[in-house]
Amino acid sequence: MDTSKLSVSEVKKISLEIKKHFGNEEPTPEQILSIARDHNSPLHPFIEWDDKKAAKAYRLSQATQLIKVVVWDDRQVRENRPYSYVRLTPNQNDKPYFSTDEVGESFEDQILPAALSDLRLFKERYKNLPSLEPVYAAIEQIEKEYESEESKVKAS
Repeated sequence: MDTSKLSVSEVKKISLEIKKHFGNEEPTPEQILSIARDHNSPLHPFIEWDDKKAAKAYRLSQATQLIKVVVWDDRQVRENRPYSYVRLTPNQNDKPYFSTDEVGESFEDQILPAALSDLRLFKERYKNLPSLEPVYAAIEQIEKEYESEESKVKAS
């Protein structure tokens, strides 16, 4: 299941059911499956029960993880480019992963908005950890510099 496509009401439904069973405790995937096996469970429709479909989805998930693996080779080390492939927001019919050779010099311009989004999410997720204040300050500085560059580009 692609959880990014869940509606707000579906997320609330899942959350309520999990809280009903576990309160503030974090359940294990096995515990969730145990509850979801019951056809009457609100969690049941969110799990793929067809073994063929589930196996294919799992293999696709594994393949996605393989794509994300950082592949090191001599050329990349010499060029100081640690990634072989990057995920860029594609057009609807485009492929989602591109080799760094394909994106070339425009790599930073294409990946920077996603990287900044990741940094903002990190900052939001860990905002209650005071020991990360220097990291938050660095993120804010990067955001300011990026916004400054963006406004210069728009002005020209």
